[in-house]
Amino acid sequence: MDSQQLYCSEQCLCESVLESRIREAIRQRDDQWRRHEREQIVFLQNETAMMLRGLHKEIERLGHQLRGLYVKEVREKEQHASSVENKVTEEIKKLQEQINIQADRIRQLNSELNERNQTVAYLSSQLRSYRLRDAMATAQQRRRASSNNCSSTSPIVSPSSPHRIFPPKGLVSASVTVSYPGIKSR
Repeated sequence: MDSQQLYCSEQCLCESVLESRIREAIRQRDDQWRRHEREQIVFLQNETAMMLRGLHKEIERLGHQLRGLYVKEVREKEQHASSVENKVTEEIKKLQEQINIQADRIRQLNSELNERNQTVAYLSSQLRSYRLRDAMATAQQRRRASSNNCSSTSPIVSPSSPHRIFPPKGLVSASVTVSYPGIKSR
């Protein structure tokens, strides 16, 4: 039994050594996996950090570019608005000058119209006076002519006027028509 004990003890020793070696191998394998996992985690963290830094730089670059474009667009819009405002101001000035010229022309034409109206009124008055004098002279000539024909009879006197109107023989009529320029006679 001794040998069997020895064999058993060797076998136990072998099993124990084997078991300890297996445990050691498993431990080493687990340590390697942990190291590998840590290294993978560190690698991924570094890669993620680099990617984030790159993204932040890209975001900053795009932000600067966007601000530059925005500023450029705002300047262009301001320049366009200023240009349009200047054109409108110039157009307003031109139109105001034309309005002033037209107003001066209207004042001048109104002045000429007033002068011509005064001239027409004066000439109408003169014409009326002339026609009245002419009608009175014609009437007087007719009276003289008719009084020369009928000198023996006395003329008829108007009750409202002491002047002679009709000769005693037959009635002779005289009419006076006064017309004004621009007014149609009936």
